Amino acid sequence: MKSFVIFVVLISLIAFGSSDYVCKVTDIVGCYTDGGDQHRALPFTAQHDSGPMSMEICASKCAVFNFTMNAVEYAYQCFCGDAFDPDNVPVKVDMTQCQSQRCSSDSTEWCGGSNRMIVYHATCTGTVTPHGHACLDAASQKLPFCDPTLPLEKRLADLISRLTLDEKTRLLGPDPLHNTCTFVDYGVVRLGIPPCNKKTYYNTTTNNKLFKKKTKLKENKKKDTHLVETNTAVASDCITPETCATTFAGPAMLAASFNRTMWRDKGRVISDEMRAMNNYDWHRTVSARTSTSVWRVTART
Repeated sequence: MKSFVIFVVLISLIAFGSSDYVCKVTDIVGCYTDGGDQHRALPFTAQHDSGPMSMEICASKCAVFNFTMNAVEYAYQCFCGDAFDPDNVPVKVDMTQCQSQRCSSDSTEWCGGSNRMIVYHATCTGTVTPHGHACLDAASQKLPFCDPTLPLEKRLADLISRLTLDEKTRLLGPDPLHNTCTFVDYGVVRLGIPPCNKKTYYNTTTNNKLFKKKTKLKENKKKDTHLVETNTAVASDCITPETCATTFAGPAMLAASFNRTMWRDKGRVISDEMRAMNNYDWHRTVSARTSTSVWRVTART
C-alpha cells in the first residue's frame, strides 16, 4: 500500500485585487423593496456583514466587477448588478422608506433600511490595487521569489529558504496545538509579505496568551480569517450564478488514478481560483472571508 499526500501550500505572490477607486454618485434611481438573502433584487452581494459603508464605498466595490447599478441597504450592506433580478423584481417605493438608517461610514448619507435599498449610479476613477500580496515594496521586488520570469519551483524554493522555522509555523497558523481552524496568517513583514487580513493581527483565545507574549503581536478580538477547505473545490460562495469554483473528483479518487500530472493541474486551478476570490475579498460563507491558507488534502490508496 502506498500513501499519496497532496499538501497544497499556496503562497500567492503577485495579482490584482480590491479596488482603490474614488467614486461619485451621479444619480439616484430610487428606493426599492428587497426580498432578503434568498430573493435579492440585485444579484451580486458585495458586502453583507457589518463594516464600513457609504454610497461611494459601495460603488467602489461594484466597480471592481464593472457593474453599472449599485445599492446600499441596512446601513452597511452593498449590492450590485446591471439589471434587477427578473425572478425578484423589486417594487419602487417612496424614498422616505429608505431613510431609516444612516450609512455606517457617513452619517450624512442614507443607506436604506430593513429590506429597503437605495439604487443609484456612480462614476469611479482610479486603479485596482492588490489585496494581501507580497512583492509590492522595492526591497522585496529585488528578491528571486518576486521575479515572475523564474519558474514557480525556483520562486517557491527561494521564498521557503528565507523563512525561519517560526515564520513557517506562523504562516500555517498561530496556535497549531489549540486553535487550528480559525486563525490568522501573520505574514512575514521583513520579506514584504502582509498578513492575510491586514485588520486582524491576533485571535484571542486563552490558549494563545503565551504565543501573543512571545511574538508581541497586537490583539484584535475580531475573528474573520479562516482556513479554506479544498477537498474538491475552493470552499467559497459563487461570485455570480455563472462564476463558481471548479468542482473536482474527491482526493481518494484522484489519488487512485496514479496521475501526478492531474494532481498538479488540480492544484494549479484551485490556487488560481482561490487567489481570484481572495483578490475580491470574497467569502466562503456570509461571515468568513476566503483566505489563501488552505487545509491539506490527504488521500490513501
